[in-house]
Amino acid sequence: MDVTAYRDEHHRIMKRAAELLSACERIDGSAALDEAKKAVKRLDGVLRVHLQREDDELYGWLADSEDAEVRATAAQAMEDMGGLAQAWAGFVDQCAKAEFPQDIPRLSSTCHTLLSALTHRVRWENEVLYPMAEALRDKPSGN
Repeated sequence: MDVTAYRDEHHRIMKRAAELLSACERIDGSAALDEAKKAVKRLDGVLRVHLQREDDELYGWLADSEDAEVRATAAQAMEDMGGLAQAWAGFVDQCAKAEFPQDIPRLSSTCHTLLSALTHRVRWENEVLYPMAEALRDKPSGN
């Protein structure tokens, strides 16, 4: 499986995530909250589709591998990181309803937690999962 598009999406996702983190750290008024909400929408525009495609296509392809180690790695990844899309969707909904100042501490805390989980997932996929997919793709008897 070619993971080039996933890698390219990771670059866009991490750029948007950095913008969101910066916006969440500056929420000191209603205008700043509006800017954070816009940053959430920009990240959501690339993240939701990416996670869905990755979970359905890439993780599914690896889970169907003939290689037991690949299947086990895919299963562990799905178990460890499979809830990120649902947690992100919940956060997007919370942001849409957030008001200043009462929702800022919760919003900021959740933002940091989710972006940390996202960063972990992106790093792990880039360093472990994508090379595994490329090696599997390049095997003569591959999947």
